[in-house]
Amino acid sequence: MRELNPAQRSAVEYGIGGDRRSPPALLIAAGAGTGKTKTLVHRVAHLILDGADPHRLLLLTFTRRAALEMTRRAHQILAEARSDRADRASPQTAILPWSGTFHSVGSRLLRLHAPSIGLDPSFTILDRSDSADLFDLIRTELGLARAASRFPRKGTCLAVYSYTVNAECPLEETLAQGFPWCADWAGELRRLFEAYVVAKQRDNVLDYDDLLLYWRFLTELTLDPPDASGAEAGRPLVDEDYLILSTIHSAKGQEWDTVFILNLVDGCIPSDMATGNPEQVDEERRLLYVAMTRAREHLYLVQPRRFYRTQQHRHGRGHLLAPRSRFLPDEILDLFSRVASSVPFPTADRQPAGPTPRVDITIRLREMWR
Repeated sequence: MRELNPAQRSAVEYGIGGDRRSPPALLIAAGAGTGKTKTLVHRVAHLILDGADPHRLLLLTFTRRAALEMTRRAHQILAEARSDRADRASPQTAILPWSGTFHSVGSRLLRLHAPSIGLDPSFTILDRSDSADLFDLIRTELGLARAASRFPRKGTCLAVYSYTVNAECPLEETLAQGFPWCADWAGELRRLFEAYVVAKQRDNVLDYDDLLLYWRFLTELTLDPPDASGAEAGRPLVDEDYLILSTIHSAKGQEWDTVFILNLVDGCIPSDMATGNPEQVDEERRLLYVAMTRAREHLYLVQPRRFYRTQQHRHGRGHLLAPRSRFLPDEILDLFSRVASSVPFPTADRQPAGPTPRVDITIRLREMWR
């Protein structure tokens, strides 16, 4: 820490110590030559010396060389602080297993969680030249290479695709801002890009853009809970140690102090796909019993009042009323404490939040270009 100036030291020590609560995220904008790498590696070392689990630290940079250098320097600082010769000789990856480039860490995470997003973990990765060659093959198959006027070359097609995906902007905006000479080919490029996505999915390959794009999709998933809420715990008072999202099936055999059961309406519990005969209805009732008995102390049964229709304006008010589950008839309601929601009907100034869509990567990636 003696090598750091006051600003660097402030960044290194931010949120460490004190009341041990998880601090808000911190963004630091620093120019060239300001000691960004020095600050990062000292912060990593300081966190580990303060008791942080190195396996829960994520250190990312853009190039493999920079990633190796940051890991090496963090390892060196730790070894000097501990004055431990054994540490000096240990493999660097043993200290920071999640240190690397954005693409390398993205690849590891995707292989680790591939089944959760419908991806084959044995996928291969196309480098930029392979991606360009695939574009060239597809543009030829679609007859675009024989167009009357000259169609954009494979490298240009890849550049347009990559910018549009990473900037998350409409294709027309990309063409207008960066590739105005290709603006007349918007329809053909859209068709080419959709065929490119289909070809990658068919051959189980990802390009460099996918490694980051699919990573975004992972953040939208709700994964099965750990065996216990403390199984992956770090410091106390961290939000993730208090909230677990689980399906009813995943909750079997587990218990929590407080349980919220969502969507206690007919069509969800019981599911509208499981009311064809009495046996199916009984199974749905049994699942509700399983869910209710997961609570040790507090149980909350949540009945939404409305389901907003899909395929309407995002501020649309069209909705259906939600009938209470048949498993909670009027005769037993006196056994519960009933609390009405205080949220008023949406107005022009207060709009309802839409439901979070389920992730279907193959369909969503194709629909990006339709």
